[in-house]
Amino acid sequence: MSIIVGSVQELIFRTDVDGRLNFRNPRWETLNAQPLHAALTRPLAELVDEGSRAAVRGLFAATHDDGPRRAQVAIGQGDSRRLFDVGVTPLVEGGRPVGFAGSAVDITERLAGQQRLREQLAFNELLMDNSPLPMSVLDGENRYLDVNRAWEQFTGRRRNEVLGRRAASYLRPEEAAVHD
Repeated sequence: MSIIVGSVQELIFRTDVDGRLNFRNPRWETLNAQPLHAALTRPLAELVDEGSRAAVRGLFAATHDDGPRRAQVAIGQGDSRRLFDVGVTPLVEGGRPVGFAGSAVDITERLAGQQRLREQLAFNELLMDNSPLPMSVLDGENRYLDVNRAWEQFTGRRRNEVLGRRAASYLRPEEAAVHD
């Protein structure tokens, strides 16, 4: 089991009931270049960016909920700053909480990729909408997903009238057959 835990790329940890680390896997060393023992007994909240400390403290707050808890936190500074999705589950013995088991998945690249995708989609939408050529985007069922302003001007139809409708739904039957 220790070999498996040691080879996992995510951060794995265990804390006491107050959120002080009492175990962490070797992946932590690569994150902050500290020996494994260096952070033990320190509260997890001290190892994250100041802006994430309240969220981490919330993970370890005494509540009636014994289920998993999640937070998004930042660790590191400047170019080495990483964003993590952290989850902890209370450990209960004899009906009393004794600590937490947790893991943290690095989501830095995923969030950056999502941001780049949003920017690219917005750029594509801007290009399409400003094109002087009438354009439409249809799904596999020939329903309109999008049309540009030139298409609206060319057809005399408004975008909100056609989105989600089959392209041939407003055509005469002989035109609809050709379109399909």
